[in-house]
Amino acid sequence: MKYNEKTVLYGNFNITFGDKSDIPMLSHFEDIILPALMDRTLRKDTKGGLPFYYFLNICIKRIYDEFVLVGNFIKETQYEIHSIIKNEKLEERQNTYESAPYSRFMIFLKNHRMVLIKNEKDSPDIRNFNTSIKSILYQYTYNTNISSNKKLPEANVNIIGIPLKRNIKIALDDLTKIQKLRLRMFPLNNDIHPSFLGEAATQAMRDIESKTGNINFNSPENKTGINKIVSEVSGVAEYTITGINKDKVKTVLKNDAFNAETKIPIENNIGEDDDYKIYTHALASGVPMPTSEDNKALYESKEKILYSYLEKLL
Repeated sequence: MKYNEKTVLYGNFNITFGDKSDIPMLSHFEDIILPALMDRTLRKDTKGGLPFYYFLNICIKRIYDEFVLVGNFIKETQYEIHSIIKNEKLEERQNTYESAPYSRFMIFLKNHRMVLIKNEKDSPDIRNFNTSIKSILYQYTYNTNISSNKKLPEANVNIIGIPLKRNIKIALDDLTKIQKLRLRMFPLNNDIHPSFLGEAATQAMRDIESKTGNINFNSPENKTGINKIVSEVSGVAEYTITGINKDKVKTVLKNDAFNAETKIPIENNIGEDDDYKIYTHALASGVPMPTSEDNKALYESKEKILYSYLEKLL
């Protein structure tokens, strides 16, 4: 058997609906999320061309009594070769090769946390996943509303990575001066902010009916305090840290720089037979995956619907 270590990324599949972005994702799971991912005509392109991003082999599974949504996230592209080395000399070559690196994803429907496993180095990541879901959901709701005169709500998509506290500390230790900490808040999918700061900001956004909000801290000096704030808002807010590193170079660290990342040994290419292994690996990773009471109640109310789709390749 040939085993390769695959990179596992962790994120929050945060999607809400409605004019006030207060309708949680599972409320429109059957009429928007699933059919949009199943629609083979929908894809995210790049400025009208390659690479194309889309989804295949979508399936709902029940693993150890928990419903999860799994599938493959495809990046269809081409690679051009213009030169090679032969006999220690450069030779001109003009070749084009088609390629489709992919990642497998698993979304925990109880708390909408997710893992994305890259099959190879060039496989798409969580940022690609976020922009692709956003584009495909918009296309689906727009097309459906036009063709069938429905009024499906537009999705508010904020899928971001979940950081590890130790990664944040390492990055902060490399900075000799911190100029600004910026938090970007957005509507949450039945999540509750674990910090007073995040909850207060979220409530203020509701009160003034704003979909996003920013909080800036200028010239903060307490790295322990910064680490605490950033760790508390992990997966439920975006953040940017601007500062000067030990080489006296201005540095901008975004939340992607701290994201949790682990390795999992997989035989050959990753596929559906690895889903149980992915599930247990994710739970053992130590990456926070809390479930709020509201999310638990909504999930339980949808179990009958989820059972109807169980193990069907969509």
